[in-house]
Amino acid sequence: MNKLNNYLAIFSLAAAVGTTGVWTQNIWADTKENGSEDKVSYIQSFDKSIKVTHKNVTVGVGDSCRLKLQNVKSKNVKWNVKNNKAVKAKKDGTVKGLKTGVATVYATVKGSDKKYTVKVKVVNRKINKSKLQLALSEKKSYKLKIGNLKADKVKWSSNNPDIAKVRKDGKVVAVKNGTTTITGVVKGGKKKYKCRVTVTGKKDAFRCGTPDVKPLKPQEQDKKPVISTTQNIMSQKMIVDMCKDKGESIVYSPLSLDYIFGMDLNGAADDDILSPKKAIETYFGQNIDIINDNMLSMLKKSEGDDGLTIANSIWYKEGMSPFKDKFADKMATYYKAPIYIENFEPDNISKKINQWAKDNTNNLIDNIVEPEDFTPESCSVFVNTVFFDKKW
Repeated sequence: MNKLNNYLAIFSLAAAVGTTGVWTQNIWADTKENGSEDKVSYIQSFDKSIKVTHKNVTVGVGDSCRLKLQNVKSKNVKWNVKNNKAVKAKKDGTVKGLKTGVATVYATVKGSDKKYTVKVKVVNRKINKSKLQLALSEKKSYKLKIGNLKADKVKWSSNNPDIAKVRKDGKVVAVKNGTTTITGVVKGGKKKYKCRVTVTGKKDAFRCGTPDVKPLKPQEQDKKPVISTTQNIMSQKMIVDMCKDKGESIVYSPLSLDYIFGMDLNGAADDDILSPKKAIETYFGQNIDIINDNMLSMLKKSEGDDGLTIANSIWYKEGMSPFKDKFADKMATYYKAPIYIENFEPDNISKKINQWAKDNTNNLIDNIVEPEDFTPESCSVFVNTVFFDKKW
């Protein structure tokens, strides 16, 4: 009777374990009847919860991926492929593409004859650009891709990020003259896809004013017009310079330029040889007091107008010497511009500025700066947004 009870207990345990999709082998029962020892061997009947994670998988030639079964431990699964030269399968489920074609890889679970199959298609993936030339003056970038893979399936790196950086999404950005190699590796694989990047040219220096753009004479200055003749001339020239040799359309707001220059002018020092104060005053054709009054006048006109919203902000690197109270007061009074003290780590500051722009443009503009726009020398950013939604 004791022996029967022991057997019942063993099979009860086996049944309970079996419902979880986990098996037990070689369960021993010691009845110790007549000084003997009996052994009971049990192999579970596998439940329906065991299945492959993906029935169809695509892998590149030279790339690898890992196949898995759900609800079962990997150590109890064996993978194999027979009579196929397209892939090589290891026992742990790692499949490597050898040549283009289709193969059927199957898995067996210890203690069962059932086969779980996966159809593996091997394709010849290529990087969309093996050689790339970028000019600093164009301020362009190029997005690398491997086949039709999504960005999160590839890990990118630059051999020399001081010359050209690469973002997680494969976007390559020129930094300075030189040559470097951008490498992409498909996650789970080892094959390297390379692009040789050459950066040439010089960064364009921003020039405020040209010989034919002259400041207005004192008697020509008037508080009434917000946009001066000089501003219009300069704006037109800036559009020409910005679009020159770009091969693409560029849209920007001259009004935004006015607010950025106006805020910058209030912080410019007279005795600084690098100060843009004279150039900006040339741009406006007016002195700083008139400029501030005009900027405030435009802001007041936009208040309470659902179709027009003007917003300004200043972003300042933490740890730097604080702004003078006089400057902060002018920014609050004439430009309604809060000053944010922030960590200028590229991903952090670009994310916060873009979110601010999104919040102030009714979610229409959410990407005005990129992480690569920031360097260790970056210390402040002046931002303006104009939301306009009216009949034109």
